[in-house]
Amino acid sequence: MLDYKVKIGLVPERRYLPGPKRTGMFNPDCAVANKDKAIKYFEENYADEDTEFVNLEFLNEEGLLYLHYH
Repeated sequence: MLDYKVKIGLVPERRYLPGPKRTGMFNPDCAVANKDKAIKYFEENYADEDTEFVNLEFLNEEGLLYLHYH
């Protein structure tokens, strides 16, 4: 039997859209909530002793990848 472990990177992102304040899935608060739900789902349903998930919690306060345009 093979002896290996799998490491999966979860890279949630928040999109920046210029213009009026966005609602729904493009709202920054909604992006954080969706990230939290997705990470929880993956960890609860797919994590085991041979699978490790890494995320972006170290990157910034939100733990999200984003690019802010001016």
